[in-house]
Parts: sequence; structure tokens; C-alpha cells
Amino acid sequence: MTSASAVLVFNVCLCVGQEPTDPPPPFDCADARSFCFERVGRRMLCLSGSTNLLVWEHGAAKPETIPLREAAKAHSSRAGMVACVGDGRHALISVDEGKLEVWDYEAKRKSRELAVGASFVGRFRISPDGRIAAAIAQAKADRSKRLVLWNVADWTPAGEIKGVGPIGDFAFAPAGDRLVLSVADFDSANPSDTAAIVEWDFKSSRESWRISYGPGVPSRIDASPDGRWIAVAGCETVRLQRNRVKLGGHLRVIDWQEKKQVAELFTQNDDYVQTVQFSEDGKTVYSGCFGRVPVRQGRSPGLCAFSVPEWKERWIAPTGFVLTDEIAVAPYGDMVLVKNLDALNVVRASTGQFLGPMMRFKHYPKLVR
Repeated sequence: MTSASAVLVFNVCLCVGQEPTDPPPPFDCADARSFCFERVGRRMLCLSGSTNLLVWEHGAAKPETIPLREAAKAHSSRAGMVACVGDGRHALISVDEGKLEVWDYEAKRKSRELAVGASFVGRFRISPDGRIAAAIAQAKADRSKRLVLWNVADWTPAGEIKGVGPIGDFAFAPAGDRLVLSVADFDSANPSDTAAIVEWDFKSSRESWRISYGPGVPSRIDASPDGRWIAVAGCETVRLQRNRVKLGGHLRVIDWQEKKQVAELFTQNDDYVQTVQFSEDGKTVYSGCFGRVPVRQGRSPGLCAFSVPEWKERWIAPTGFVLTDEIAVAPYGDMVLVKNLDALNVVRASTGQFLGPMMRFKHYPKLVR
């Protein structure tokens, strides 16, 4: 499949059907700051440009564009992240610093604004059962981080998680009754000494266990759908010679039940590993990295897939020099979206076949790390 026809992959990979005989070219847009799939329905949401939400319907040649801000105010806003709520019509969006908004993309309007009480909103997620929304809130004055919670049904506050350390990322257990968090103090002399994986129990409202992360610090985390495994993408210092060092990365797996690391799937010494996600059936874990070459393979991956629980390499998608800070695995069908400097690309989830761009950027995206 050529890149000129790769936009049809959104239709072909999500639902096995007839391919169009004359498929359209990739859709041109400013960038793809954040993107996600609905868990119900067959749409993909993408934040593009300063304040646009793109809603890509299954079978459509191009997405619908929903402006999140008036044109006069768009220049002062900054799109951050989008997450599908789970009901097939609402999304949680961070647009301006310190603000979270609930958008009804069926009605094309903002439903409400959530009080975060912070100068910066980090990553946020919806629990698998759709009951709880959680967001990392950071204060500008002291750089402290806490997790703010809401009840999705009516968006009322559901408490906070604080005192566990600077939270980098988190993932819910399948039942939504527990959280696993990655913590590390990057302001300390040696962040690796403070790095840990922590479990939080909602019933007791306290930390249930904590394990030291070992060499390096965690950056992104995801939990398998059955709640057995925790995959952690991270970074560490690679020593070259004498006083020369550079930043490297790794992908590790922790047994949630046994509370211990069971595998290190790869390491690489070009830059840190920034993204990780399990497939919906829990049989595959995907990861991408900023750097070009995992040490042991000696070739450019862009995106890697490993079998669960054997932890064997399934494939490497040769997407070239990629700055992979975001991927999205479709909960249905056979596709993974992966971003590089020029486009939002499609990779076939089962084989790693690189199918080309779904959206092509007019300008280089401003990566949000």
C-alpha cells in the first residue's frame, strides 16, 4: 500500500471490508499533539494545531474539525492531551495550562470545565470501567505533583492522591479499584535513588506497596487488561568514557501480583523510551522511543511489539528516525497509530507492516514531553 492510499487504512484495519477503488490522499493538518480511539464506536479523536479537535468517523475520507476556541483566542491557547471518556460522545481535553475541559463532540460544544487547582495539568486517564477520571496536577511554585480524581457520572470531585512522591504517570487496574503510579524526583541529585513503582488502593485510600525501580527512572507506564503485568518505559544515564554521559532508555515489565521486575525487553542508548501500551486482548505490548537504535538489534525500530507473557519480540516496524512520544493502539481491528515529525502513521498491529501516513503535517509538531 502506498502512502497516497494509506488513509484508507483507518477503514480497512478497523473493519474487514471492501477497499475503495480510488482512495483519497492523506489528510493535511497542522500536527497531532494527542490522539486516542473510542472504546465504543469506531472513531479516532486527535488534537491538532492550537485548538482544533479532529473527529475521524469510520468510513469517512477526512475528519470533522471542531474548533475548541474562537479564532481570536486560538493564538493564546495550547492544546495538550485528549482522552475518550467511554460513552461515545464525550472527551476530556487539556487546552490551556491548568485547565481540563469536558467536550461533547457530538454536539460540538464544551460541557463543563473541571477545577484542577494547579498551574499545569499532566497526563490524565479514564478508568477501564468508566467511573473515575484522574489527572496529574503540578503546582508551579514548588513543582509538587498530585493526582486529582473525579466521578465521571456527574464530574464531581472524588478526592486526591498526594504524598507518594512526584508522579510521572499512572495506570488503573481493570476493576478501577487500584492505581499503579511511577514516581521519581527529577530535582534531586540522583533521581534514580527516588524512583519507584507504587500501588494505591482506593478502598483504604492509602499506598498498599512500593518497590524500588532500580537503575534509571520511569517515564511512561501501562497495565495489562487482566491486571497481571505493568509495562514501564523509562530513561537512564549511559556512561561513555571518563565524564561523558548521555541519556538512554529501556522497556521493563513488572509482575503486578509478585511485585517484582520479570523482564527488560530492550535498551537503547540514543534517547529515552517514552511510550508503551498493551493491546486490548493483553497478548501484545507495544513501545516506541525517541532514539534510533535499540542496542541489541542495531537497526532503527520506531515501533516494537512483544508477546505477552513470553516477552519475545514479535516485530519491529521500520518507520525510520522517529520521535515517538505518542502511540495509540486501536481497541478493535488491526492498527497502531504512531507519530513522527512529518505525519501520523499507520502500522498494522498484527505484522508491523508500515502502511504510511493517515495524516500529513503542514508544520513540524511541537512535541509535548
